[in-house]
Amino acid sequence: MSSKLLKNGRIDFASFKNPTGRNAAKTVSQEYCDSKLCIALLTRTLNIKYPNIKVFSVSPGWCRTGLGRQSGTPWYTVPLMVLPLLLFSVSAKDGCDSIVYCAHTKQLPSGQFIREREQEQDIELFLHKFESERKALWDFSNENLIHDSFIQQTSGQSTSTQQQTSGQSTSTQQQTSGRDLHQTHFLN
Repeated sequence: MSSKLLKNGRIDFASFKNPTGRNAAKTVSQEYCDSKLCIALLTRTLNIKYPNIKVFSVSPGWCRTGLGRQSGTPWYTVPLMVLPLLLFSVSAKDGCDSIVYCAHTKQLPSGQFIREREQEQDIELFLHKFESERKALWDFSNENLIHDSFIQQTSGQSTSTQQQTSGQSTSTQQQTSGRDLHQTHFLN
C-alpha cells in the first residue's frame, strides 16, 4: 500500500534507526511520506529479485476511513476539511479496487506504482531517481531486520513449532542466514 505522498518522502537511514516521533502540527507526517517511498522502492527491488512473483505498490487514493483521525488536527479545522473530503475521497470499497485488480491482472508490469488500475508514469520517473537509494534500502532492511527481536522471536517460535509438529531436526533451518530470514519473513 502506497500513496502519491511518497513524492514528499526521503531516505534517511539515520532517522530510520532513531525516529524522532511525529510532529503533531503537521497533518501528514514526514514518517508517513518516508514509509510510502520505502514501500515503492522495496516493491521495485522485490520485482528484480523475484521476477516470478507479481508485486505492486498500489495507491488506493484518499479513502474515507478512520485513518488519520488521530492526526492532531485542530478541531476548528475539521469543518474546513469536510468539503474536500467529500469531493476528492473515495469509499474504502472503491479504494481497494486497484489492489484486487493487481492481484488478478496480467496486463500490468510487475514492480510498478499503480493507481486507479493504471501505472503512474510521473511516479515511476520520480522513483527512477532513487536507484542507488533503492539498493541501499534493501541492504539496510536486510541488515536491520535480522536484529529485530520480534523477527528473532517469531523465527524461534516457528522453528520450535515445526519441531513439535514434525519431530524432525531443524538444524538446517536454524542455520538460515540473515538474508534468508529477511526474505522469508518479508515474503510471508
